[in-house]
Amino acid sequence: MTDAALAYSSPVVMIGGAPPEMALIDRLCGMGLPLIAADGGADVLLQREYRPDAVIGDLDSVRDPEQLRALGVPLHHVAEQDTTDFEKCLARVEAPGVLATGFLGGRSDHTLATMSVLARFPAGRVIVLGGPDLIVHCPARIALDLPEGVRFSLYPMTRVRGHSSGLHWALQDVTLDPLGLIGTSNVTLGPVELEITEGTALLILPMDHLNTLRKALKW
Repeated sequence: MTDAALAYSSPVVMIGGAPPEMALIDRLCGMGLPLIAADGGADVLLQREYRPDAVIGDLDSVRDPEQLRALGVPLHHVAEQDTTDFEKCLARVEAPGVLATGFLGGRSDHTLATMSVLARFPAGRVIVLGGPDLIVHCPARIALDLPEGVRFSLYPMTRVRGHSSGLHWALQDVTLDPLGLIGTSNVTLGPVELEITEGTALLILPMDHLNTLRKALKW
């Protein structure tokens, strides 16, 4: 965390500049949480008449910085080009959790970069929302109170081993690998308990289980 970190006692909503899903943005902005815009995400918020609490990035995609300044929005310019605006934001925001949208869809390289950033930041801290999915860097241990028949994908970012209960295809005696067997499109039998004993994986769930996931992550 940098000296210029923005610290919040509550979770925050983070909006990126990918093609916006307006209904999802309205849902997240309606939660009453602080709004952080990643560069061009500021324009997405202004189009919906939401005022960001801060804008972070290299600011090359913000249409009218002066409009934001006139609204009293702090602009945090980060000039370096070695990281994405998503990573710039996560590195400068300190909060119990982050609900992020606007970082999937659009260009495939941007989506892959988002997955890479998500895997490198602390497990369970950030939920990325987009399309039909919720994506989180899976903690080493997690218990989810899910009903039977829910799509449950565990995508390995490295070699992954672990244990599970409540899944149709259990993890016991299985090695997941991004260049080998991957754990997509598993199905729940009911509540799930998962322990990852080796490696890093992304957990992908349907969008309508956001509250269950947040409860499991305790934020």
